[in-house]
Amino acid sequence: MEITLSTPTGSSARFTAGISAGEAIAAFKEFSPAAQPGSPESIVALFHDNRIIGLRTPIEISGDIAPVLLNETQGHVIYRRTLNFLLAMAARRSFPDRQLNIGHSIGDSMFFSFPGYDRIDESEIQELQISLAEIIDEDLPIHQKLVKHGDCEAYFSEHGRRNSLLLLGLFTDPALEVQECGEYMDLDFGPLLPSTGIARNFELQRHSEGLVLMYPPW
Repeated sequence: MEITLSTPTGSSARFTAGISAGEAIAAFKEFSPAAQPGSPESIVALFHDNRIIGLRTPIEISGDIAPVLLNETQGHVIYRRTLNFLLAMAARRSFPDRQLNIGHSIGDSMFFSFPGYDRIDESEIQELQISLAEIIDEDLPIHQKLVKHGDCEAYFSEHGRRNSLLLLGLFTDPALEVQECGEYMDLDFGPLLPSTGIARNFELQRHSEGLVLMYPPW
């Protein structure tokens, strides 16, 4: 089946249904050549009929499309959401027996903590920093996929993800959208960057009984 995608300038093109958002946007000359990944003008997601989707998301129906740039508000949100995801992945690698909890925002940063631990040592911050940097250097693809409810439950149970299991209990759908990167998987809370190598600007610091993940100030 073919679909038609149109841009704000009036350009349109036909594609095979299921083409990824990234492939579709790259086919329009007005958006090419694309800026280097991670630069402020780089495309990090796509508006498809006013819904924001990730660049690896397949497009199945016709509609209007427009790029989401990193230097736009929605681009900032996607960048920060991706760093949160990657920090959780790094914590799983470094401290597989602990559960990382996301807390509240503090300016251009987000607070995290390990329940049951009164404080985080500086050496543990460094270990997290190294793990997160390694994940970014690996430039792993991040995929959105549909996973059976029971398979999600089995995965979260196996990895001691109590908070994810509690969230999962709120859904009765037979299958759920998740974000997957390498060996790590989490529920889908919105579009992420297409790969880990783009989210290079961050800093970790101790704060209170936990730590803060500091985002670019933009």
